[in-house]
Amino acid sequence: MFDHRAHLAVAFESLDQHGLAGAMARVPERLRTLAEVAGEPGKYHETLTIAWLLVLADRRGRCPGASLDTVLERFPELLDPGCVARLYAEGTLASAEARAAFRLPDRWVR
Repeated sequence: MFDHRAHLAVAFESLDQHGLAGAMARVPERLRTLAEVAGEPGKYHETLTIAWLLVLADRRGRCPGASLDTVLERFPELLDPGCVARLYAEGTLASAEARAAFRLPDRWVR
């Protein structure tokens, strides 16, 4: 099963290998492909994908050289699938526009 933690692992690995810009180019395509292969292309959400990459990169940057497990230990909110949704006003993420193209968060919490 490709659960929330598996998504984080893919993102973390991509950040390690390609940096933020590279991960932002690769991870969305990888997740779109996985959703299509699973027969559920409508599950892919561009804004959530990019926002999670940004939040994970921020938290990872506060723990240079740390493993995913260490970052998750230090920032357990990352294990909450709703963590990023709280950065957006009600209704933003439900829009077709946010699903198709990245929208900046309405709020940014450090």
